[in-house]
Amino acid sequence: MSEKAKPQDKQILVIDDDESICMYLKALFELEGFKVEFMNNGEDGVAFVDKNKVDMIILDWMMPILSGFEVLKLLQKDDHKGIPVVVITARVTDDSTADMIRNEMNVVGFVPKPIKHDELITLVHETLDTIPRQRKDSTAS
Repeated sequence: MSEKAKPQDKQILVIDDDESICMYLKALFELEGFKVEFMNNGEDGVAFVDKNKVDMIILDWMMPILSGFEVLKLLQKDDHKGIPVVVITARVTDDSTADMIRNEMNVVGFVPKPIKHDELITLVHETLDTIPRQRKDSTAS
């Protein structure tokens, strides 16, 4: 069994046009120990990935300038195709659309808003093979 990585060694990029979602996810992931940056549009997000090492991207599907789909297509080229992407969206999607998104190269998860943070944190830790933060267990004696 391989040794798990430390969250502080992993960089997560959040790309979402809603600044409150960016701030929420930044705080959530930083509590877990991850390094986090965020961009408020897809164009800036792609530019950041072009210049920085990124271990995972949390990507909003519905954005102006470049949509999540357009960003995903740009990330599937060259050096970026190995970066895992979790797509988040407030848009109501049917099962076939959600499955289509899940089947895109790079996509490791599809998370509807409102975000269930425990599920998202678990997905991030499992994908990046990192050590989850120790939580206080209220049932422990």
